[in-house]
Amino acid sequence: MTDVELFRIRIALVQAFLREKNLDGILLSRADNFAMATGGKRNYIWTYGDSGANSLFVDRGGKAYFVGNSIEEPRIMAEELGPLGCDALSFLWFEGSPAEAVQRKFSGTFASDDGALGENVNGELAVLRALLTEPELEKYRRLGRLAAEAMTNTISAIQPGMAEADIAALLIAE
Repeated sequence: MTDVELFRIRIALVQAFLREKNLDGILLSRADNFAMATGGKRNYIWTYGDSGANSLFVDRGGKAYFVGNSIEEPRIMAEELGPLGCDALSFLWFEGSPAEAVQRKFSGTFASDDGALGENVNGELAVLRALLTEPELEKYRRLGRLAAEAMTNTISAIQPGMAEADIAALLIAE
């Protein structure tokens, strides 16, 4: 399954959610929901928070848009969303937020996964995050095996008196 095929499946799930909730669109800003809707793509710069540096807006018709500041747009479009056929809705970093950009461009009833635009439906999106295709399940199985191997190799290499940072470095290297 290609990235584009997986993306289309994921967007179809989001569309079904929008129809069920009678919404015209949804703004996904949390890293977990962005990844769910894009088949694993990233919207974060660092991993220590729930929200990413930009968002994905999906309208009822299934069209998906990068929504973020113009600084992030070139990288995200080149590395994450452009190959999937997404359009960009960007703004200057001092001009506002993804929610404001969506409100300027679109009209209708919207929701978001962080409460920035309409109702916060993050909890209801858990079902969509849990639905996995067979290729995704196989990917998780493979990643699980690799993670177990990395942990086992690291545990085997630990010596008495090693600093926690050194042990973490070993794990990262694995």
